[in-house]
Amino acid sequence: IITGAFVDDIFSIVALVILINLAAGDFTAATVAVPLVLSFTFLFVGGALAYKVWPWLMGKVLSVFANDTDDSMVPQHRVHLLIMFALLCLYGYLSSLLGSHLLGAFV
Repeated sequence: IITGAFVDDIFSIVALVILINLAAGDFTAATVAVPLVLSFTFLFVGGALAYKVWPWLMGKVLSVFANDTDDSMVPQHRVHLLIMFALLCLYGYLSSLLGSHLLGAFV
């Protein structure tokens, strides 16, 4: 059920991007096809990065920071949270260039 709701949200946002482009005034095949292809390409590339690149890169980056202090939030966790938030902002910005910043939140 959760996966269905997630996929439904993604399709709704892609439809929103297409409708925003259509509201600009001109209706061509490109106003429908280009945002559709770019949105799903963005999601696919983001998913591939999340599966292949980010785990390896995060392991390398986080191994530099200490993980053995008595803090409730050790430096390694702080850096991890900072990187995740920065990626959320980056994905949101990049997807806003495609038409909707909300699309970046689903990567």
